[in-house]
Amino acid sequence: MAQQLTISGALQDSAHLPVAGARVQLMNSADHKVMYTAQSNNDGTFLLKNIDRGSYLLHIQRLAFNEYLHAINVSDTNISLPVIIMSVSVTTLKNVTVNGRKPVLEEKLDRTILNVENNVALTGATALDAVAKMPGVRVSNSSLSLRGAGMLNVLLDDRLLHISGDDLINMLRSMPASEVLRIELIPNPPAKYDAGGSYGLLNIVTKKKRQEGFSGSVNGAFTQAFYSGENGGVLLNLNRNKWNISTSLNGTKSLYNELTNPVTYYTDQTWDQHRKSVNDNKNILSRTAVDYTINKRQLIGFTYIYSSRKTITNERSNTTIGLSKLDSLIDAKNNIDRHTQSHDFNLHYENKFDSLGGKFSMDGGYFTFNNRLEQFTQSDVLSPDDEMTNSYRFRNTAPQDVQALTLQSDVNLRPRFVTFSFGGKFSYIDTKSGTNYYNYTDLGYKYDTTKSNSFTYKERIEALYVNALKNKGKWAFQVGLRAEYTQTTGISVTQDQTTKNDYLKLFPTFYIGYTKDKQNSFSFSYGKRINRPNYWYLNPFKQYISEYFYYEGNPYLQPFYNNTFQLNYIHNNMFITRLQANILNNVYDQILLTDEVTKVSRLTRQNYYSQRNYGINETVNVNVGNWWENSSTAAVYYIDTRSKLANTASQHGWGADVSTSNTFYFNKGKTVMGGVDATYTFPQLSGVNKFDAYYGVDLGVTVLCYQKKLILGLNATDIFRTMKTRFHSTVDGVTTYYNNYFDARKVRVSVSYKFGKTKNRQQSKLSNTEEKGRTY
Repeated sequence: MAQQLTISGALQDSAHLPVAGARVQLMNSADHKVMYTAQSNNDGTFLLKNIDRGSYLLHIQRLAFNEYLHAINVSDTNISLPVIIMSVSVTTLKNVTVNGRKPVLEEKLDRTILNVENNVALTGATALDAVAKMPGVRVSNSSLSLRGAGMLNVLLDDRLLHISGDDLINMLRSMPASEVLRIELIPNPPAKYDAGGSYGLLNIVTKKKRQEGFSGSVNGAFTQAFYSGENGGVLLNLNRNKWNISTSLNGTKSLYNELTNPVTYYTDQTWDQHRKSVNDNKNILSRTAVDYTINKRQLIGFTYIYSSRKTITNERSNTTIGLSKLDSLIDAKNNIDRHTQSHDFNLHYENKFDSLGGKFSMDGGYFTFNNRLEQFTQSDVLSPDDEMTNSYRFRNTAPQDVQALTLQSDVNLRPRFVTFSFGGKFSYIDTKSGTNYYNYTDLGYKYDTTKSNSFTYKERIEALYVNALKNKGKWAFQVGLRAEYTQTTGISVTQDQTTKNDYLKLFPTFYIGYTKDKQNSFSFSYGKRINRPNYWYLNPFKQYISEYFYYEGNPYLQPFYNNTFQLNYIHNNMFITRLQANILNNVYDQILLTDEVTKVSRLTRQNYYSQRNYGINETVNVNVGNWWENSSTAAVYYIDTRSKLANTASQHGWGADVSTSNTFYFNKGKTVMGGVDATYTFPQLSGVNKFDAYYGVDLGVTVLCYQKKLILGLNATDIFRTMKTRFHSTVDGVTTYYNNYFDARKVRVSVSYKFGKTKNRQQSKLSNTEEKGRTY
């Protein structure tokens, strides 16, 4: 009997993402008759079985991709092909170029992908605007979080960003959406990724020019909210021979308006505060990336990111105090001048050491962050007759310097029976921060030793991981384990206080996928993650806003852990159902503590509750003819918060979100497009806070001119001014209500022009040189 053999392989697109649902055929080389057929799985792998010896042509077809044809000779052994890169199809008809388009929203085994370049509403927008379009992600004034869960860690091109809070938000505001290829929401990251970030990762993947030649683009936008703002930038790409060089420079100038209205109900008084902040922001962001292809297997690359932000904040607040009548009035003014700079260097090397997909890579990174803040505060207490009864003035400076060093190596092996990877990472963070207070007296400003402080924090993490992936017919299995050893030291110099932590933790991950047929697939995943306190949260210094309110760090904060379970069902890539459960223990969160007697409030963070989140998420992708594309998502979840403190109550309840993203094409050439996006968030819980419902509607129009090189855009966000943050909490019997609005309604006019000449790299369809078509 003749031996019957197998041919196996894997398909990826130019971004190294799996290509699922492709038709794989093995044809007789003589008459091109189809002899064997298979289909690629969700992870891109395929398997042709029971093949006789002979000469064949491997033929692969997938919508929106070029056909692939490759000669194969089957002799005495099974054949395992190297990874095959499928290129996006481009067809030229009478000088009109039609490109294969990916859907705006895609679901993979372990992540949700938002293809930014296909979203009309993001024309001329920033990367922060793009992140806000990801279903399930909530963008607030100083953080990114997962609706129904909590904070997300952010990656840029698979590398963790070391900044957070306002600095992260403003960096994303400085980056144009036109530089972003896609955004990946990874709720249960594989073992390769850092275990930090209990609610998952948000990976922002930037564009990397794939065609040879010189090209670039310039962009500019004018935005009108309560105040006006401008942003613009230039992007240049050079891909010639073995060199791939790209550089970009972007700048933003804007006035940003914040309105906050906290009302605190004491037993004997009500404090009603109306605060308005005007933030004058000037941001610069530059990014340079250089890749050199040493040979067809080796690549070395360097990336440098520079960010600078200067913000001048003028804040004015009025607080009325009384119960049935006015007792007094507090008039407070804050002027804050803040300037931050960061430098991020990364060196990358990779070596594809065999034809089966084996690869070794190494990354080294060095990051510095410098923050200089100077604040002037004046708080006057007035009687009902407008007579000043007390006055409080001070100024403070708050320098902060951060250095982070990382080194990571990864090895990927692809033997015939399993895909295997392992690696390790070392990171070291050194921060120095402080605050210096000066009280105003008759003799001028005098240094206040009781409020000033100096704080240093050092953190070192050593990590090892291993991961294995196995595909067997319709089934796919993946299991991983990551070990992280963490050592931290926090020293309050002024208070002569040292806090140390030293712990080893294991973080397992597990995935299983089943493809029933072409239309139906299932997957289940489990992962454990850790959320470490921000070094700024650990600083015990007090930052006073007025004599009645201040922020305070907590050096005794401990990390908390999240166990995530997720079950997915995908039907025809049109209906996507996700069931998820999160079990969080020893959660730290901010809490407002108020003294009923002195009326002094402090906002700090404590490990004070555990939480259970259960939810279901349904996404529907629908195309109506060639003129309407729709992606809609609905999520319902139940949150059970169990407080560990006597002064806060446990609470539980339901929450929900619905959103829809629509693109309309107004002509056959699809050069005039419109977008309508809407979201509605129902009342829900978060820690000790209860949030009210809110909603928003966005509109957009895009026009493509001059062979789609000139892009004109007009967009309006939150057109009904309804994206207001309203919530309340009760601690120690004192209830505070908040009604905040952060200038979400705005109109943006944008223009972008692409220039330069490029040409596609040539490939031979009947050669065994797949390496030539690969991009790094």
